[in-house]
Amino acid sequence: MLKHKIKLILIAGLILTTSFVLFSNFTLSLFFSDKVWNHKINTIKELESASLKGVELDIVFHKNSNSFDVNHPPEKSQNISLDNYLNNIPTNINYLWLDFKNLTTQNKKAALTHLNSLTKKHQLTHQNIIVESNQLKFLQTFNTNNYKTSYYLPQNLSLKSTKEQTLLLNTIQNNISSYKPTYISSKYIDYDILTEHFSAQKKLFWFNVYGDNNKLKVRFLLYKILLDDNVDALLISS
Repeated sequence: MLKHKIKLILIAGLILTTSFVLFSNFTLSLFFSDKVWNHKINTIKELESASLKGVELDIVFHKNSNSFDVNHPPEKSQNISLDNYLNNIPTNINYLWLDFKNLTTQNKKAALTHLNSLTKKHQLTHQNIIVESNQLKFLQTFNTNNYKTSYYLPQNLSLKSTKEQTLLLNTIQNNISSYKPTYISSKYIDYDILTEHFSAQKKLFWFNVYGDNNKLKVRFLLYKILLDDNVDALLISS
């Protein structure tokens, strides 16, 4: 009877350990410390507690005040300037992924000039900064100043009809060929279709919720993504 209980305890312990290793985001960050970054770090409090080497944040440029607001519309602004945000960067964070929410032809030059002034003030390396937008044409301005850029792709490609997929994939390919971003970026669920059609293109992904997807399949997919040499970062929630 005692041996039977010990076996059950050992089996339960093994199951718990396996579950922790497989399903824990901590394990992902431990095994892939250079690739796993914090997702949506839009407040000073979140920034100060960020433990990974890279953070992703959302920015909106206000041309009238010539400043970036750290905010994800339509959420209410917390009145955190990017300048103030950078004043609070912990020493462990080496990489910034800037999701530029309102990049336009009207603000691209002013935004670039201001970002250049901030990187100089805070002694940041351009090559450690990714500027992301779905407005790929206007990202070229940042490319020419040695920032890395990422083309924010139309979402949920893998869930669309064959006809929609074909049209969108052709558009994406044409845009990549014309504007040559450093990366393409998307949700983790589109990894397989993007790898199939853009195998050589450097990529970025994010994971936040499982939704209706099988959790075990999702975890194996995340490991697959992180083992891909053409993937430089995967965002996870804190």
